[in-house]
Amino acid sequence: MQYNIYLAFTPLHLKIINSIPKKNNSILIILNKKNLNRFCNSYVQTEQFYKIYKFKSLFFNPFILMKINSKFQNINTVYAGNFKFFNFRLIQFFIDYKKLITFDDGVGGVSETYFNTDSNTIKEKIYSLFKLDILSIMSKHAFHYAIYDAQSSIFGNSIIPLNLEDISERFNYDGNVLLTTDKSEAGTMSKDDENRLLEKIIKNFNIKYLIHHPSKRFNRNFNNVQIIDEPYLSDDIVSYSKFNHVYSLSASSILGIVRLKKIPDENLTYLANKDAPVMQMLHTNTKINTINFEDL
Repeated sequence: MQYNIYLAFTPLHLKIINSIPKKNNSILIILNKKNLNRFCNSYVQTEQFYKIYKFKSLFFNPFILMKINSKFQNINTVYAGNFKFFNFRLIQFFIDYKKLITFDDGVGGVSETYFNTDSNTIKEKIYSLFKLDILSIMSKHAFHYAIYDAQSSIFGNSIIPLNLEDISERFNYDGNVLLTTDKSEAGTMSKDDENRLLEKIIKNFNIKYLIHHPSKRFNRNFNNVQIIDEPYLSDDIVSYSKFNHVYSLSASSILGIVRLKKIPDENLTYLANKDAPVMQMLHTNTKINTINFEDL
């Protein structure tokens, strides 16, 4: 009996994995320091899977991975959205599999930072001692599922388009909404600078609602602004609501919104650093409004 393992670290991964055609006996492994049960209930057809493991943790427990590897000894394929993530290195070390299939993972996938195959860094050279380096991982790579239009040069012709399944839920939100990202959490902006930027955007663009990035912990609450907390991706909430205008502060969900094609380009505005990879892509492929947030 052969098995395939699907790795989900984010709600987006759950939606993508649910849409991938299944072969063999499918095992879903969910890992996140937050409980993703609500998103799992929204996106995952549990009957597709032979076994589902859910771990509320920052990192995999090596002993659990060893147990999974021992229980399912004929693992054919691992599906992952980010093979540079440390947790995937643990999978690489403890799970004996034959083939790797990757899929898009937000901005990191479009900018290729999640799929960069540079093996000359000190970290990669250390990883190579344990066969955990990028070259060892890529030796098992079969192809890449793309949910966005951007074509990664890293995968060349080994790209297969994937259409994500629609949701049945509809929402009654209206007015203007701002989609945030985890700038202060990632350390790309201080908490104070991020707070000032968010306040400026809320005031300048008459923001009524916020949909926060799943990793957002700081600068969440603002006066006279409501937080939308639904167990769905912001792409879906926005696309199946009645918003007047959607503003995205560097949020990768803008790519999903464009893909769903439910909102006219003129009703979308992307705010980011002028050199942001997604900003360049939107300039080239869409008529979406773009604003350098440094100019606000």
